[in-house]
Amino acid sequence: MNGKPMQDVLHVMRRYDKSEGPSIVAEFYRFLARITTTPEATQRAIVIAELKSVDNSKFGFVVKLRQTSRTLFASKAIIDAASNSFRSA
Repeated sequence: MNGKPMQDVLHVMRRYDKSEGPSIVAEFYRFLARITTTPEATQRAIVIAELKSVDNSKFGFVVKLRQTSRTLFASKAIIDAASNSFRSA
């Protein structure tokens, strides 16, 4: 992806388990720390995780994952594309 090995840009979150919550979140934050945006380039990554909710917001959507309380954001175009590609999900 963008010339980088998939293992560097893909993170699959472990299934939610309350007893392992802190280590799941720590792994996710370590992954996010490697994704940076500079004036020259915007890095992209793929996260596979269990959705807790996808809610409308003023500028698109607020995406919450079951494994973490961190709030993520997505544009309407991204949510529409995912909805069209994965209707049953």
